[in-house]
Amino acid sequence: MENFIIWINKNLSKLIIGIIVICFVISFINSLKVNVSKQENMINTAIYSNTGIEDIEIVREFINYCSTGNKEKAYNLLSESSKKNLYQNENKFEQLYYDKKWKNSKNIKITNLKDNIFKVEAQRIYEVQNITVEIEDICSVVLENGYKKININNFIKEEKLDKKISIDNIQISAIKRQEYLNYEVYQLFVENKAKDTIKIQNNIKILFDNNEQVQAFITENNEKYIKENTGDYVYFVLAKEGGNNLNINNIKINIYLNNEEIEFTLI
Repeated sequence: MENFIIWINKNLSKLIIGIIVICFVISFINSLKVNVSKQENMINTAIYSNTGIEDIEIVREFINYCSTGNKEKAYNLLSESSKKNLYQNENKFEQLYYDKKWKNSKNIKITNLKDNIFKVEAQRIYEVQNITVEIEDICSVVLENGYKKININNFIKEEKLDKKISIDNIQISAIKRQEYLNYEVYQLFVENKAKDTIKIQNNIKILFDNNEQVQAFITENNEKYIKENTGDYVYFVLAKEGGNNLNINNIKINIYLNNEEIEFTLI
């Protein structure tokens, strides 16, 4: 024990220097860990925050995922509107879209039609029949919660309308508009507080900002009935004749109450 104390006394200065060096090394290693962690966070941010990426790169990334069989990553690039309106889960996406279009595809070409809308063309190989088929799709890129996402299968965008009008205890609300390549779908909610059943027929007119007027069509067998003290959704389709994509001034819908025609103007 005395020899150990004597050794410590003789080497005290060396021990102090050694402890200082060890502390410095530990501190240096910790600082490296912090810097590495910061760099990893920066890398992750760069990967997942894609707002600075060109729209065509989002389309290219999606098609690359599809053509290489990475269906999960392709599905994750879809907008919430595409998921909700077209493919509610990954299985539907695989069966109704991927298997029919991009499985075994090659020679992919992406063309910017206008703004954020793109046409994707490719050749699909059917190995069993030994044939090649030309395929195409229309996609659009949208900004959603700070991230760029993609709409597919000719679906361009969805927007809320939030317009209401009431006449004779009937209230009509314009809920939303869905734009596809060749047509648009409008969703209305009709609430009937009158004392009779009301009838909605295919007498819906759309007036554009250039005063052009076109006819739209209800999707429910040309007419729809809504009983007293009930409400229901009404959908009607507007075809884009001649590529018409003008701003809409108003929607006129005709409702029949006790055989009397009442005209509502929305938007």
